[in-house]
Amino acid sequence: MSMLLQSMEVFLKSVKHVFLIANPVMAMVAYEYISRAKNIDLKDVEVIYVRGLEYTLFDEVSTHLIKRTILNRAARRVTFLRTYPEAVRNLIEQLSDGFILYTSWLDAIASEVIKSSKCRAHCYIEEGQQSYKDVPVCAFKEDYKPPAETGSKKYKYDHYWRDDAKMWIGTVEGVFPAAPVERVSLLGELSYLKEKYKPYLKGGDVVMLLPTPGRLPKTEWARAIGQLYSHRGRRTFLKLHPAYYETRGALRKIEIILDSAEFSGVSLLPGNIILEAEMLFNRIKIVSDRSSVSRYAIRLGSEFVEVPFLYGEYYN
Repeated sequence: MSMLLQSMEVFLKSVKHVFLIANPVMAMVAYEYISRAKNIDLKDVEVIYVRGLEYTLFDEVSTHLIKRTILNRAARRVTFLRTYPEAVRNLIEQLSDGFILYTSWLDAIASEVIKSSKCRAHCYIEEGQQSYKDVPVCAFKEDYKPPAETGSKKYKYDHYWRDDAKMWIGTVEGVFPAAPVERVSLLGELSYLKEKYKPYLKGGDVVMLLPTPGRLPKTEWARAIGQLYSHRGRRTFLKLHPAYYETRGALRKIEIILDSAEFSGVSLLPGNIILEAEMLFNRIKIVSDRSSVSRYAIRLGSEFVEVPFLYGEYYN
């Protein structure tokens, strides 16, 4: 264990450890970190799933799946209702009198939770390509305010990470390039993950990745899958971005597309399969446009085939 982790241990024992898990990379990094931090009691760990997916890695700790509701959406217009970030914060505040928040960056949810008087500290964990961006770390100020929501469905951010974070947790050199070097903890080999994870895929399998629905309109889903399918193999799977699992309607539309004769050779990969963990066991072929998975495929010896610009200018 690194000196950084050792120096945190006394502080870590007195509070709850709340992990916001939004994607598979966060799940595997969080699991490896929890497994290595021997002075974190598993009864003090709370895993919060915020993207509609749960991961079997966390079968020994307390987990919570918070789904978005119509009331969360209506909260933009009705002040006495809770937004989704507020609902997440409310749950966390009920779990403990004091907690450390672990998040990938200061998105809308983390920005809300970190405002809680019960939040004693926060740390960042690797989530994929974004964790390798050379984005300046934001100086914390007492009058800190979370990013403002715009008129669209997206949030506008002027920062990703705050400089008062206790730690930045990643896997290899190059992660969190703008973070203070002395506060970056590298996990290196994911030995605990490899011991725990049970692979689903076999060597030579082809996995097609569909990008987030926020960057690919519904009218283009079938065409995009068709482009990826041109690189099919003996066993071909479709892996969806976690955002597809936030609403049943999106997932059902994908299922209808795959039911067509055109894609009879494609199986939908279960959402809780972690490709980055699969590549610890087998060499697989991944087909997608730009994706953070390419970074892990190259590192772990799998093949990544890029199919660029699945939807022209919209995707830029």
